[in-house]
Amino acid sequence: MLPTSYFITSRFTAPLVSLRQKTKAIASGDYSIRIESMRKDEIGDLEKDFDEMVEALDKAKTEVESKQRELEEVNYELERKVRERT
Repeated sequence: MLPTSYFITSRFTAPLVSLRQKTKAIASGDYSIRIESMRKDEIGDLEKDFDEMVEALDKAKTEVESKQRELEEVNYELERKVRERT
């Protein structure tokens, strides 16, 4: 009975432990993390949702960085024009 209990418990807890570690990596800025789950259960659904969330976060981060660069360029151009007029 004990080996069966261990197998069942580890089948459900191991993916959650892994997901928690990957969540911490993402929280520290690593948006390259993906799970690419092959599971066909609720944990697999959670892993797929996790991958979609990370993809959305990575896309949003890229868009913010792009907009920040655009703002920096506009700001630089405005400062140049002000210096020319003064």
